[in-house]
Amino acid sequence: MKVVILAGGGGTRLFPLSRRSMPKQFLK
Repeated sequence: MKVVILAGGGGTRLFPLSRRSMPKQFLK
């Protein structure tokens, strides 16, 4: 789950689509 790791850092900016797909729990 590389996307989850990226979401923890600045991955949310690179993957705005995955940000909506993933629940807030993964987005810390």
